[in-house]
Amino acid sequence: MNNLMVISILIITIILVLAMVSILMTDAFAADNNRSNNTNCTITSSKSVSGQPTKDLSLTELFNAVRGSVVDINAITPVHDNLYINGTPGTFPASSSGGGTGFIVDTAGHVITNFHVVKNNTDITVTFPDGNRYPAAIIGEDSYTDLALLQVSQAAWEQEQIKPLPLGDSSFLQIGQPVVAVGSPSGATRESMTAGIISQINGTSSDQLTSSYLSSNLIEHSALIWHGNSGGPLLNMKGQVVGVNELLVLTNPVNPVESGPTGLGFSIPSNTVTKVGCQILTYGRAMHPYLGMLVGNMDAQVAQAMGGTGYNPRGVVVDAVGKIDPAGLAGIKGILSDHVLSVILSVDGKQVGQMSDLNNYVDSKAVGDNVVLTVFVKGGNPSVQNINVKLGERPAPFISYSSQAGAVNTLGGSATRTCEGGGHSVLGGAVNGSRC
Repeated sequence: MNNLMVISILIITIILVLAMVSILMTDAFAADNNRSNNTNCTITSSKSVSGQPTKDLSLTELFNAVRGSVVDINAITPVHDNLYINGTPGTFPASSSGGGTGFIVDTAGHVITNFHVVKNNTDITVTFPDGNRYPAAIIGEDSYTDLALLQVSQAAWEQEQIKPLPLGDSSFLQIGQPVVAVGSPSGATRESMTAGIISQINGTSSDQLTSSYLSSNLIEHSALIWHGNSGGPLLNMKGQVVGVNELLVLTNPVNPVESGPTGLGFSIPSNTVTKVGCQILTYGRAMHPYLGMLVGNMDAQVAQAMGGTGYNPRGVVVDAVGKIDPAGLAGIKGILSDHVLSVILSVDGKQVGQMSDLNNYVDSKAVGDNVVLTVFVKGGNPSVQNINVKLGERPAPFISYSSQAGAVNTLGGSATRTCEGGGHSVLGGAVNGSRC
């Protein structure tokens, strides 16, 4: 009897161990899928295309090589008004409400462009360099990265010689590297090209076109872009896409109509484009990991509140935490939400100097991954804690802009941050600075 009991216990133990292993393998498989390592992605990378240039092309050679793959995008919405014709109400001719550039990314006729180019538009057409126009449908869109994936009609890939542009690896970009932008500025009917250099990697833009999350991994460059270039490719000198043009800096942002470009533009890295595009093709949506915190950069007053005698600019201040978001569930507290000073010093052992460091690291992970945050906490007895957080899937954006300071909601409805010059009183002192 005793032997039977021992054997039974051993069998049950083995079954439990096997079940746990199965669960762990399933989680790992899901994480791999979230990283877009799948076979359903048809987006063309430079690694999968034979005959890629081994040396840099001249500007003329480059333009001739890529122009057939760059398309104009026109997005229109029907106009409804109260006018009558012969006593009969009607819907009058549609007005153009969006326009930009896109480019072919695979032989199936998928087109990458900016989300803000096609946002809220019901009738989208793409125009190829030969002047032929075809309807297109939105396959998926991602407001957080300002990317959209379109599908041109079957007639397009039956009649056009569709040649996808290969996406290069943006992690190899270097400051000073020459790049070119191709697109249709200011409604031009033909593509044009401008040249410049990479000015900065992992640039940060506070111009939030479509999302309440800070864009902090953008490519900053000097290739001149203008209205209509949005969604067009930024290319290296081998003709590989290294970014998607998104933003330009204006000489007079207060009055864009009378403003001109400064020669400084921002583009979405090609590695982000590949990741988001593959997730849309595979899962129908982009899946972004998130912590669920509103944070700000360190400043002198926070350093003093931490007990330091001098100014230490390293670290990220936790302003607020969503109670049901990953960071809140892990026990992290914030100044606004909990009246507790918490400063993130590192993530997975990597020092966090500013918000972009934290954002970029989290963006490099997958939904379901675990990260360890090293946090200085001043609530009662000051201490440094290592807190494990399981990254969740970022919820749909909720945007609430203020008229002056640019306050936007970033916690799915639980807190507000100020993008410029914001401040709040906490722990007996004022903490002022950027909170994006």
